[in-house]
Amino acid sequence: MEKISKILKITYIIAGAQFAAAILGLVRDRLLASTFGAGNTLDAYYASFRVPDFVFNVLILGAIFAAFIPVFTDLRVKEDHRSSWRLANSILNIFILATIIICGLLIIFADPVMKLLVPGFDKETFNQTVLLTRIMLISPMFFGIASIFGSILNSFKRFLAFALTPIFYNLSILLGIIFLEPKMGVMGPTIGAVFGAFLQAAFLIIPVMRVGFSWKLILEFSSSIRQIGKLMVPRMASLGILQINLLAETMIASTLAVGSIAVLRFATNIQTLPASMLGIAFATALFPTLAEKNSKQETGEFKSNIVYSFRQIMFFVVPATAAIILLRAQIVRLLLGAGNFSWSDTALTAACLGFFAISLFAQSLSPILLRAFFALKDTKTPLWISIASLVIYIASALMLVNVMGVLGLALAFSISAVVQAGLLMAGVRHKIGAFGERQIIKQTAKFIIASFIMGLGIYATLYGVANFVNTNTYIGLAIQFVSAVCIGILLYLISVKIMRVEELKYFRDSFRKTVLTEKD
Repeated sequence: MEKISKILKITYIIAGAQFAAAILGLVRDRLLASTFGAGNTLDAYYASFRVPDFVFNVLILGAIFAAFIPVFTDLRVKEDHRSSWRLANSILNIFILATIIICGLLIIFADPVMKLLVPGFDKETFNQTVLLTRIMLISPMFFGIASIFGSILNSFKRFLAFALTPIFYNLSILLGIIFLEPKMGVMGPTIGAVFGAFLQAAFLIIPVMRVGFSWKLILEFSSSIRQIGKLMVPRMASLGILQINLLAETMIASTLAVGSIAVLRFATNIQTLPASMLGIAFATALFPTLAEKNSKQETGEFKSNIVYSFRQIMFFVVPATAAIILLRAQIVRLLLGAGNFSWSDTALTAACLGFFAISLFAQSLSPILLRAFFALKDTKTPLWISIASLVIYIASALMLVNVMGVLGLALAFSISAVVQAGLLMAGVRHKIGAFGERQIIKQTAKFIIASFIMGLGIYATLYGVANFVNTNTYIGLAIQFVSAVCIGILLYLISVKIMRVEELKYFRDSFRKTVLTEKD
């Protein structure tokens, strides 16, 4: 079995890069919130991402992560490198051509498309959304190129370069806000987003050439391309359903109070930080290994890698969930509470964040389960699970939104995420048999106990510090928040150490290797 410490080391490197990108993203959100507030302008800005994101996620991600890496890895392991590079060039060229055609048509027909997407917008907000959407539709091609380059690098287990690309994206948006917004308004961060997508692709050119890639004008439909096509269709459908979920969220939110889309997006961006640093980082590091284990039919090690990843994720995600729920108001106020972002905006965003956090464990585990299916070259089962999750989301949202408003959308999201993770776990178990669920449950129970103790410490610290500082000021609130976090972490670490939790040792050892040495 591939050493778990090595996978953890890779994971922490990816997570570190994602953390840096996320910090820039939070600074970006704070500037957007303070500049525009949760109103029509940001509703238009965030709505303009939906169609380009739909194109990128369905067209590009559907093929790359579900189909390209396993097939590309098979060619490298079992055949010659020349065939694998011809495959990479064909995939790159096919998707550049497809993206240009699809995005070109959507730019032309953006007006009727957006009428379906944001039926609740007034005329001025709608026209602004259409203009921003047309500009944003330039970005999927660059995102696609970056994703294909990143997948090639990941198949060689070179993760850092691709993990760094979101930093350039968020930095570009930040620069657009700072330098372009004063003269161009919301067009500034929009142009920054498109240029950031270009930077992602440009940054990966040299790293991908170093592993042997060189671009050639190849458009062939070999057996490997047909195999990718067979695998990608169900995954594209699954991602299409996920994007329909997001489009449905935008449609419903557009009929609610002004600022609902912005509030949801802010809350989503905050809770995505731990989910990305845990689930996505582990899944990215683990996927090439799972693909290799399946190719070599090493089922035992395939299962072991999943179990260790699950346990390590839950070691972090359980306390993170408790902390976010307890500190949601402080988090939102510290990150976004400035300028035109009012206290009512803060309260509503914090409430959404709390409901999103309920499903943080499911959001973190699902990427691992999906990669397990992809490594097994099964993209049909996740499709049916995605359909079930979409039905549950829409039904829950329509019922809850009448009672809870925008909070109902956040709760509906969490309900569908938990159901999806449960179905994915059942599906993986059906494919490979039992893979250590009892171990996972036993360890998770310990994490919950430690998190409960941590929560008591956080709760007591919040009220204790409030007696000595003015929490109505930014400095006072920051002191309260940092104090509560430090006490919480200390109590959690003491608790898991007393319970002799193995994940603490894995974390400590892999962290030392990552920070103090380059050796595995």
